[in-house]
Amino acid sequence: MKHLLLLLMTLTFSISACQSKQSNSKQTINETLEHLTLAVNSRNYDAISNYLSEDYQYEGMARPRSITTLKQVIQQFPKIESLVIDKTSIKEDEVLVDVTIKTAQNSTKKTIILDNDYKIIRADIAAISMQGHSASSNSKTKKANKNTTYNSLFKSMPFHISENQIVVEATINGKKGNLVVDSGTPMALMLNSKFQSYNRSKSKKNPMDVSGEMSNTYKVNIESFEWNGLVFNNVESISTNLDDLGRRLKVKSFAGTIGYALLKQFIIDFDYENNQLKLWTDRDLIKKHYDIKPEQIVPFTMAHHLPVIKAKIGDKEFRFGLDSGAETNMIDPRWKDDLEGKYEIIGMTELYGASTSQRKVLKVSMSNFILNKESYTMNFMFAELYGGQHEATMIDGLIGSQFLAHRKTIVNYIDNELYIIN
Repeated sequence: MKHLLLLLMTLTFSISACQSKQSNSKQTINETLEHLTLAVNSRNYDAISNYLSEDYQYEGMARPRSITTLKQVIQQFPKIESLVIDKTSIKEDEVLVDVTIKTAQNSTKKTIILDNDYKIIRADIAAISMQGHSASSNSKTKKANKNTTYNSLFKSMPFHISENQIVVEATINGKKGNLVVDSGTPMALMLNSKFQSYNRSKSKKNPMDVSGEMSNTYKVNIESFEWNGLVFNNVESISTNLDDLGRRLKVKSFAGTIGYALLKQFIIDFDYENNQLKLWTDRDLIKKHYDIKPEQIVPFTMAHHLPVIKAKIGDKEFRFGLDSGAETNMIDPRWKDDLEGKYEIIGMTELYGASTSQRKVLKVSMSNFILNKESYTMNFMFAELYGGQHEATMIDGLIGSQFLAHRKTIVNYIDNELYIIN
């Protein structure tokens, strides 16, 4: 009888411990999934970063590429209305969690794989596929195949040039229009309210353009932004009347600009020769594709949304912000006397911003702008940056489209590096 009682007590303790462990596992799994939902809905990678396994992958891609891809997914995936656990199972050292993810667009079933600490090994909630590239292929296969076509790993965006601006076609909430690629715009999209109406709310703080503070700007949320096959959902943007800018740039059906908050997740390959923007996400492959040497790499720091690059005019060093939307390079007028003899005066010209404001400034030609031991001949305006009102006055000037078109230039926002290929 004692032996039977002892056996019953042991079985009871074992079952209780097992149920407790399952309960704790359920809570821990829920915590991980809650942070995945939070990361997507807040567009904040940091919310999930501590819940990723050291072996974390995305569709067969290992770190760091898997992290880059996840950040892109977090920015693009529709907000999650609910994430429900359908079933959990254990396979060797992995926990398989079958879930149903519901968004405003649809409801899909996925399997999320966790390690024994309930950190994510894989959570491929969205299919990622770049131009001609099968998302399921893994990095080991690519490294083993010496004949890999590396240009299959970027997304190519055709453009045309109008008034020194890169102009692309995209679809905003189902309506096609033309946009300028302007990395100097801090937000993802700055939209022309005269092109299309949006549900909007008044901005608490107006953004700045090169000539000063803009007025009458509104916050909008774009349900769908499609750019040559790339789809971004729930894009926080601003709208204002940009009709005058569209007319001045001679852009028909002018919908606005694509800015830094959208571009920063990519390595931007400015191919002016073929009128293509190539959006890469793999820094190793782009370096291998172009056989980039250490001496071709220019590191930069960030001042808010602007990459800041050190360059010389003559023997004096300056800090320039890189802005793809700057039609003409700019330098602060406080350096005008110091640089005397190093430029030729072209004459007075008008400086326009995105708004209707304008002012007369001095335009000059400089033939001794030196970056990474390479000399450029470019035009500059002597003008106060952002009307002298902006924090970015910590820089001495801006370099823009004329600089980017001068030599083959690639901007790696992921690693804060500029690649200049002669």
